[in-house]
Amino acid sequence: MLIALFGYWVIGFGTAILLGFRTPLAGEGVWWGLFAGLAVVSVLLLWRWSRRDRLGLVLTRGM
Repeated sequence: MLIALFGYWVIGFGTAILLGFRTPLAGEGVWWGLFAGLAVVSVLLLWRWSRRDRLGLVLTRGM
């Protein structure tokens, strides 16, 4: 939940506001901001999942 809060609201929304209203990108800047938030969340969740897998906290089928 904290990863989503940070990625979508802090990074995504902040970048969307910055690019959408402070640059000539306008609407396209809002979409780039949303993309930035999604990219950050996906990288952080992948990092979290791989870390949990290395520690043996991820259950696998058939074990």
